[in-house]
Amino acid sequence: MFSDVIVPKETLLSPPGSEEPVFDRQQPTYSGCSERFRIGERSFSRQYAHIYATRLMQMRDILTERATQ
Repeated sequence: MFSDVIVPKETLLSPPGSEEPVFDRQQPTYSGCSERFRIGERSFSRQYAHIYATRLMQMRDILTERATQ
């Protein structure tokens, strides 16, 4: 929040100068810890397979009878 640059007190209430102050940005250290939260490959191809299988078992006789007509 506060700058580490020490500014002389004479410049605090003075008009802006022509030179812009240059501040060196420190490089932050980063270590990624999110790998354990990543979701692996997902396959939704069999998402409703149990519903379709149950429905087919219940309707098989009816559908076979109608198909033969």
